[in-house]
Amino acid sequence: MTKNEFLKMYEEILKTRKGTKQEQGILGSADDRKKCNFTGVYAIFNNDVLVYVGSGYTPITHDVNARLNQYVSKGDNGNTLLKKVLADGLALDEDSAIKLIKTFEFISFEHNDLENELIGQTQLDWNIKGKKQ
Repeated sequence: MTKNEFLKMYEEILKTRKGTKQEQGILGSADDRKKCNFTGVYAIFNNDVLVYVGSGYTPITHDVNARLNQYVSKGDNGNTLLKKVLADGLALDEDSAIKLIKTFEFISFEHNDLENELIGQTQLDWNIKGKKQ
């Protein structure tokens, strides 16, 4: 699913729910991640292809900014992307995986309960909850 296809799907979902912010950026930019100091959901793209949907729903400790920061931190137990990049052979070691992850783009949305619905609709390989059975 491309970024534009994802945004169209998201807009359709929002017709029945409230959602407010949309922040976009590159994971490698601390300034981009800092804009996401709210709770909500995010979508991560590699070369304009949606690869992961996640959430940060706990104010202060696990808002979207905190979750996005985990993905560019080596050795962080919450770094799902690092594990997926390595498992899929996109990088040979943690350093090169982090370097690749820093090039990924993201879109984040201030929303309270959308993660499971987005995972269910996108069926991404990198989202365990979204794996097709």
